[in-house]
Amino acid sequence: MDWENESWIKLYTRETGETVAMGWEARALLREMLCKCDRAGLIQVDSDEDLAALVRMPSHVVTACHTVLRERGVVSRTDHGLLVHNFIEAQEARTSDKERQRRSRARRRDIARLESEDVTACHTVSQPVTNRIDKKRIEKNREGARKRAHALPDSWKPTDKHVAKALAIGADLAEEVASFRDHHLAKGSSMKDWGRAFNTWLRNSEKFATERKAKQPTAPEIKWL
Repeated sequence: MDWENESWIKLYTRETGETVAMGWEARALLREMLCKCDRAGLIQVDSDEDLAALVRMPSHVVTACHTVLRERGVVSRTDHGLLVHNFIEAQEARTSDKERQRRSRARRRDIARLESEDVTACHTVSQPVTNRIDKKRIEKNREGARKRAHALPDSWKPTDKHVAKALAIGADLAEEVASFRDHHLAKGSSMKDWGRAFNTWLRNSEKFATERKAKQPTAPEIKWL
């Protein structure tokens, strides 16, 4: 067979939740209908029985599945036959699958270059690359990552403000940090800002120390005769 001169169609391979929900029989009918469309996306049949004979499927299956496709707006009946929606758009798509994949790989490569400290810090050659990247989208992703709650990093350490606060309340900073780590690691805590969490820890430590001091029994007064 001379495959180069055979007629062919472009078929979207991506399956959305809506297409999956149609059921395998409806999807199978749609693929058969795509093969029978003319260049305008039309199938010139007058009834479901004619369509069943054309696609060589049982008529009761075609009737049920054709109803599903119509209800979901995939096909519709016109005066000239059945119209498959988006057929022309699919056939006139300018980029092939390989071209779309190539562009996707190029975008991922450029994003990786942009996020590499070695490239962005010292290579002016990368400037044309960064101009082609959607900087706002990348920055938005970074900001979202910073705002998401996460476990206490092993590299976390108190700041100078924490040191000053501990000195002000008379707390043992090393002991407070150790207790802070043990407490949250044992609970599996996740925080957006561990620095602020430690601020709260120190304030509570001061509060609890004051309460414990207030509850300590006072020595009985001794009266000398």
